[in-house]
Amino acid sequence: AALGLAALVYATGCLVPIAQYLPGFGFFMGPGRYGIVTTLAAALLAGAALERILTALAARSRLLAPAVGLLCFAVIAVDLKGVGEEVFDRTGYAMVATPPVEALSESPVREILSRTEQPARLFSRGPNLPTLLGVASTPPYLGIGPQQYFDPDTKLPDPLPFDEPPTVEQVDWLRRAGVTHVLSFRELDGEPAWPVVRLWSGVDPFLHRVWGRDPNEPLYLYALQGSRGRVAWIESQVDAAPRIVAYRANRVEIEADSAAGGRVVLTDLIGPGWQVSVDGERADALEIEGMYRGVDLPAGTHTVTWSYAPRSVYWGVAVSLLTAIFLAAIAHVRFWHPEWIEGVYERCVGRRRSAK
Repeated sequence: AALGLAALVYATGCLVPIAQYLPGFGFFMGPGRYGIVTTLAAALLAGAALERILTALAARSRLLAPAVGLLCFAVIAVDLKGVGEEVFDRTGYAMVATPPVEALSESPVREILSRTEQPARLFSRGPNLPTLLGVASTPPYLGIGPQQYFDPDTKLPDPLPFDEPPTVEQVDWLRRAGVTHVLSFRELDGEPAWPVVRLWSGVDPFLHRVWGRDPNEPLYLYALQGSRGRVAWIESQVDAAPRIVAYRANRVEIEADSAAGGRVVLTDLIGPGWQVSVDGERADALEIEGMYRGVDLPAGTHTVTWSYAPRSVYWGVAVSLLTAIFLAAIAHVRFWHPEWIEGVYERCVGRRRSAK
C-alpha cells in the first residue's frame, strides 16, 4: 500500500525536480509510468482482500466460497471485455486478420538498410517504429526515452523537420547524432536545406500498412551526406574511419587504426554502467557532447569494446536471491513445521498476558 501510494504521488511529476538527481531516477523521464506500480499495488490489495473474504465464506459453507470466486471472475471478464470495446470505439482501433508485421520480410527499406557496411540510424516519423526494420531510429517514442533526448541542451531542436525544411542547427544535430538515412513522406531532392541523396522511393508493404498510406503516396529513402555515422574520430583524420565489427544491445566492438591516435566517438548514449576497454585493458569512458560515448586511443591499431555491466544488476541479483531464500524458508516452515509457528505465537501471547 505504501509503495503504491508513493508511486501515485511520483506519477504526478511533482517530485521530478528533486528525484531526477537521485541514482536511477534521472536517466529516464516519464513519471506517469509509475502509475503502473500503483495499479499493481491496488490489484495486490484487492486480491488479498478477496482471499480473506473467500476464507471467511469457506468456513461457513464449502460451496459458497467457490461460487463467489466464480462470480468475481465472471464480473472481471465482463468488465475487461467492456473496457476493451470502449477503447476500440473511442480510438478507432480495430483488430486485423493479418498483422502488418507479417509483411516485414517484404520491406524494401529494410532490405536496403540491411546492406549498409556499418549499422544505420534512421530519422523518420513513427517514433520507434523503424526499429522493427532492424536499425536504430530517432526521435524516440513519446516520453519513454532517456532524458538526453528531451534536455534542451542536447535534444534535436524543435520543431522536428518533417513537413518543413530543416535548419542548419537541425542538420548539424542529425549528423553529429550519427543519423545515416532519412525516411520521408515527401520528396526532398529539390530542397537545398536537406543534404541527401535518394536511394529509393515507392511502396513499402510493411510501412505503408502500418502508417495506413495509400499506394499512390510513396515513401522516400535518402542517405544523409556529411554524417559521421555510428562511430568516428572526433577530429578529422586521413586515416581510415573506425569500424564497428560487432554490435549488440549490451556490447559493441570497434576496430580503429590511426598513425597519430585520437578520440573515437560512438554515437550511442552514454549512461551509468557502460564500461570501455582498449585491447582488453580497462580505459576511461568519456562523455562526448553531453550524450555520446568516447575514448582516447594512442597511435596504432586497436580494438575498442564497450560493454554494459551496471552495478545495480548485481545488487538486484543479490537482493532477489536473498529474498527467494527468505521466502523459501518461510514456506518450508509453514508447510513442514507449522507447530514451530504455533509455538512462537503461544509464547508471544503468554508473555503479553504475563506482562498485563
